[in-house]
Amino acid sequence: MNGALATDWDLSAGYTYTQSKYIAGSQKGEDYSPLAPRHLFKIATDYRLSGILNKARVGSSFHA
Repeated sequence: MNGALATDWDLSAGYTYTQSKYIAGSQKGEDYSPLAPRHLFKIATDYRLSGILNKARVGSSFHA
């Protein structure tokens, strides 16, 4: 989801659940990629500067 918290200030957030398993062969039922996260949460924000810097944005993001 995403939206504006205020004029020139945006926020976006998302959640992903992944469960990949082999469906055939000798590894059937085992995790396909044990390094891939099962739960992934992302949040990002950015702010458009005002005045002479109005074409610049400052932002940050976090993944957990």
